[in-house]
Amino acid sequence: MNICKTVLDYIDQYPEDEPIFIEDIKKYVIEKCEEEEKESVLKNINVILNRFKNNGIIRAEYKGVYYKPIISMFGEVPLDTNKLRKLKYLEDRDGNIKGYIIGTKLFNMLGLTTLVPNVTDIVTNECKYHKQYDKRSTFIVYSFYFINDSQFLMTMSLFY
Repeated sequence: MNICKTVLDYIDQYPEDEPIFIEDIKKYVIEKCEEEEKESVLKNINVILNRFKNNGIIRAEYKGVYYKPIISMFGEVPLDTNKLRKLKYLEDRDGNIKGYIIGTKLFNMLGLTTLVPNVTDIVTNECKYHKQYDKRSTFIVYSFYFINDSQFLMTMSLFY
C-alpha cells in the first residue's frame, strides 16, 4: 500500500482554505491499511506531511493543523481563523456541538450590544485547562460539564 498516495488522496478531498487536522488524516490512513502495518504507518505520516509542506502542496498553520493554500494575485492567503475555531472548538465536521461562544462576542451576535470585541471567549470540551489561543484574540475556557447538542440548546435558550 502506498501511504503517500493515500494521504494525498485524503488531502485532495478538502477544498482550499479548509483546516485539515492530523488526527483525521491518521484515522483515514489507519482504516485503509492492514493490521500489521499500523505502527509503521503512524510514524511515516508526519514525514509525509512534512514532505508535502516542503513541496508546497499544504501549509502548516499550527502544530497538527494543515491547509491547502489559496494563491491570489497578491500572494498566499492565510487560513481563515474563524473556520479553524469553529472546527476545532465549536463543532466537528459531523455537526456535533463541542463548545459555544460566551462573553461580549455572544452579546454582539445576539444584538444586545454594539461593542465589537477583539477577544472571543469559547467554552469547550476540547481543552482541559484555560488557555490563550491565536496569541491575543481567542481565550479557551474548560467546561465543567460535558457539552452536547441538547445542553447547548438549553443553554442558548436562556439568551433568547
